[in-house]
Amino acid sequence: MDAFRQLINAANWSLPLPLAVRGALIDETILSSTAPVRVSAHEDSERTLKLQVPYLIGPDVTAVQEALENTGFTLAVDGIFGPLTDAVVRQFQLKKGLISDGIVGPATRSALDASRTILQPAAEMSKAPNRRSRSAAKGSKR
Repeated sequence: MDAFRQLINAANWSLPLPLAVRGALIDETILSSTAPVRVSAHEDSERTLKLQVPYLIGPDVTAVQEALENTGFTLAVDGIFGPLTDAVVRQFQLKKGLISDGIVGPATRSALDASRTILQPAAEMSKAPNRRSRSAAKGSKR
């Protein structure tokens, strides 16, 4: 804060361009542009999913439905973002302490990814053969 206070007191607001802030380059072109500048760590490669008419359909919807199902929610995995998917997304968001708006954006995707990572080892363990019970079963036949 002292550095800001010194700038304010000296009325020294002039910064040489180009200026890099956390990897974002600011130059004359950016400052003179009328288009808004979007600065985010999130790649905009995934579409935001929400209830709308016509319903959103696609493999990204299927992936979200499967992730919700893997976290214990019951819903049809059909690739259609309809009212039931919206309701389940809202329940998931409440459970995770997120804003319950039914919108699958970066925060909800991140929470789904974290849940999938946490649940995956348990799912893999349930698929592993139970050697103890097999050996116990073999021992009982002897």
